[in-house]
Amino acid sequence: MLFMGQCLDSGDKWAVYKAFDFEFPSAEELKHLKGIIFPGSKNAVYDDNNAWIFPLRKLVRTIYEEYTHIKMVGICFGHQLIAASLGGKVERMTNLENRPLWLVKEEIHLDDSYFNLPYVQKVLDGVNEKQMD
Repeated sequence: MLFMGQCLDSGDKWAVYKAFDFEFPSAEELKHLKGIIFPGSKNAVYDDNNAWIFPLRKLVRTIYEEYTHIKMVGICFGHQLIAASLGGKVERMTNLENRPLWLVKEEIHLDDSYFNLPYVQKVLDGVNEKQMD
């Protein structure tokens, strides 16, 4: 919501590609893109069992080398993806005893004030308009 809410008034169009289903922008679409946001994922960039990661990494390299007008932003998995695609090393984090580090899940509850933030309202208004069409 942060990205979309800040950019909805710009007139830019947004598209979603599901890399995990092997959906990627075509060469023609890449010519017209301004930027790509690679978000988080429950998957690991270094996991060789996810066949879709290889073409996604190739896409990042292609954008970097051939479509330099496209800005890339990575969030969590996304920044690891960009780093690994461009020659960086990404690996599982371990603690001092060389064992995997475990993170816990915590529920986050949003109070009503979140939905009143201007950039959230922009997104919600846009979603509501689309649902009415």
